[in-house]
Amino acid sequence: MVKTYFGILMFFLAGALNCDARLDESEQQSESRYGKPVKSSLGPALEGVTNHVYNYQGWTIRAAFVSNKTVRIIYSKGSIINADEQQAILNGEQGNGSWRQTILAGKDINSTITGMFVKSRQWKNSNGNTAFVPISLSFVTVETPLAIAFEQAWKDEQARRKKAAIPKF
Repeated sequence: MVKTYFGILMFFLAGALNCDARLDESEQQSESRYGKPVKSSLGPALEGVTNHVYNYQGWTIRAAFVSNKTVRIIYSKGSIINADEQQAILNGEQGNGSWRQTILAGKDINSTITGMFVKSRQWKNSNGNTAFVPISLSFVTVETPLAIAFEQAWKDEQARRKKAAIPKF
């Protein structure tokens, strides 16, 4: 049943993707752009899917692939990512849409209010993709709607499995 849910979810959302920048590229296109993936101790960009790490011009790029399409990319360089570098990433990931900065909405009112007053930044692309820079300014995440949906489905499945593993006393 879970496999069916993931399959339907991926089919539906993959059809909604219409970007033609780095997001939505295949593993082969990413390798052509960034070079061969490297071994890394960094965690995955997205749990439960194919993940690769690339080193490119002093940057570390973690890419998550669903059905051989990049759905989330995390850019980092080991130091603060300044506004010009953030803009360069947004320009590269613009695809066939345009970015606009949005208020960072949290899961609750406290995190939403905190996001309004700290240096966290979030952008929404007219093609449905999102970008996020945390307070630390240490990385930039760009992702498709499929990455967000898959991450939630993955968390739901992990919670279901954990609950199912509780013994019946």
